[in-house]
Amino acid sequence: MLRPASRAASQIQLWEKMWDDPYVKSFRMFEKWSTEVLPLAGEYFRQTTKELMWDNKLYEGKLTIKGRPADIKNITVPVFHADAEHDHIVPYGRCAAACGRR
Repeated sequence: MLRPASRAASQIQLWEKMWDDPYVKSFRMFEKWSTEVLPLAGEYFRQTTKELMWDNKLYEGKLTIKGRPADIKNITVPVFHADAEHDHIVPYGRCAAACGRR
């Protein structure tokens, strides 16, 4: 939806390289990976989206899980955060603070 021509362009590139077995294999593996999604129950998805994205409850300190408050300070799982020079959603450098750069 964000880049409607990219799918057609990749198909044309595949057509041009269809005799290149390593390229075709790599293309097929990436296509499979990029189109796979985990099935989520509709209500779970709606609730998670509303609470975490729209209402920003975790950041605001208002999120509860099983009746207990979820404090963002207690989350100790490491996070890999990267930005990309040609990212069309988040411009390069916008996430510099989150990536640990200034």
